[in-house]
Amino acid sequence: MSDKRSIQLEQQLTFSTLGCPDCSLGQVCDLAEAHGIRQLDLRFLEGCTDLPAYVARCFSCPEELVDYLRMRGMKVQVLNTSFSLLNHRQEDREEFLRFAELADRLEVPYLRVFDGGSGVDPGNEELESAVDSILWWRALKAEFEFDVDIAVETHTALVKSDSVLRLQKRLNTPVKLVWDSFHTWCEGGEELSDTWMQLKPFVVHVHVKDGAPLQRPSTEPNYSLPGEGFFPLKELFSMLCRDEYSGGISLEWERAWHRYLPDLEAALPEFIKLVNTHWMRNEA
Repeated sequence: MSDKRSIQLEQQLTFSTLGCPDCSLGQVCDLAEAHGIRQLDLRFLEGCTDLPAYVARCFSCPEELVDYLRMRGMKVQVLNTSFSLLNHRQEDREEFLRFAELADRLEVPYLRVFDGGSGVDPGNEELESAVDSILWWRALKAEFEFDVDIAVETHTALVKSDSVLRLQKRLNTPVKLVWDSFHTWCEGGEELSDTWMQLKPFVVHVHVKDGAPLQRPSTEPNYSLPGEGFFPLKELFSMLCRDEYSGGISLEWERAWHRYLPDLEAALPEFIKLVNTHWMRNEA
C-alpha cells in the first residue's frame, strides 16, 4: 500500500463506542491510540448515551473537550444520536438540538440519526414524514448556522436501496447516509455490490459487522468476530478501495446490546487486519 493511501486509510478507520459502552472517554482514546486509530465514533460513554449530559458532567465547557481531544490527537468523526426521522416526538427534537449544538462546538462533521419506521417497505406517507423531518433539520441548521450535518443510518425504513432512492427523489438536495452494510445485506436481503452501486453517492460513513443471515422466525442476527461470519467483508473492503471511498469505516461491535459478544479488544484487531489486507491487495 502506498504511504499516501496508508495515511488516508488510517484517517478513515474507527469504531463505535457501542462496542465498549462502559469505557470513559479517556479509556476510549487509550483503546483507539493502541490500535493506531485517530477518529472517534461516539455512541456510549460510561454507560451513557446522553452525550451532551456526559460532556457537561466531565468538562467545564465543550472547548475544554476540544482541547483534550487535540492533546490526545483525536477527532470525533460521528456523534451518534437516538433521533429518528420517523416516530419522534417534540421532546425528541429538543433533545436532538442539544446534540447538534454540542457537535457544532466540537466541529464534528456528522450527527448520526436513525431512519425509524416500522418496516422495510415504507409507504408514501412515511416517506413524506421523513422528508418533513429532514426539512425541519435543514431549517434549524440554517437558523443556527450549524456546520454539522445529519447522516441517516440505513436501519429500518431505509434498509433497502429502493426506499433510500424514493426518499432522495423527494428532496432537492440528497440526504447523507450512514451505510449499515450488515443491515442492508442481512435484513434488506440485498447483494452488497447492488447496494453500494445505488447508495455510494450519498454514503459518508460505513458501519461494519460480521455474522450470519437472519434465521426466521428469529429477528436477532447472530454476530461473530470479523472474518468468522458469513458477511462478505472482503468484498466490502475491496469495493470501497476500488471506488476510492474516503469516508469513515467503523466497526460497530454491538456489545452494548448483545453481551454474549466478547470484548471489543478481541474484535478490533481482526477488523483492522481485514481492512488492511484487502486494501493492500487492491493497491498491488
